[in-house]
Amino acid sequence: HRDLKPENILLTQDKIVKIIDFGLSHEFNGEDLLKTKCGSASYASPELISKPFYDGFKNDVWCCGIILYAMLCGYLPFEKNRNERNNHSLFKNILQCNFEIPDFISNLSRDLIIRLLNVNSFERISISKIKKHPFYLKGKSLCKLDYSLIEENIIKKRCFKNNCHIDANEEIYIKNKNL
Repeated sequence: HRDLKPENILLTQDKIVKIIDFGLSHEFNGEDLLKTKCGSASYASPELISKPFYDGFKNDVWCCGIILYAMLCGYLPFEKNRNERNNHSLFKNILQCNFEIPDFISNLSRDLIIRLLNVNSFERISISKIKKHPFYLKGKSLCKLDYSLIEENIIKKRCFKNNCHIDANEEIYIKNKNL
């Protein structure tokens, strides 16, 4: 994709994730290393910044780490002390992996973020290993809630069933701080 970021991820009413904006994407033939420097600076992988060629899949995994960090923390990991006029300090922070994970982040999510944001692309976690990671598996099990029970309680406008809270707008909030 080469431009994964929250702005390019949509969620349908049926809770299906859709990735959009394939303007910078590259068709993969199984062996290609990419050379075009593209995407958003705040989501750039170290190899995209510093190497002549990079693996598009590993670059996208890095972007997923930035997205996960931003979703859990509310801000981007490498933006500290960034001068808005140039990306020098941002790229320096990325290349040195200079970021902090706040104390309120659980050990499971902390572990996955560290594996996703590994500066060494050869050691960075793969998609198949992400799918086996305890943080991913815990989130996957939370998504298997019995929605028929929740739908019955929407009429009451407020419920605390299956560790969820449903408000008057029928939005579901998972209330589990261990993620």
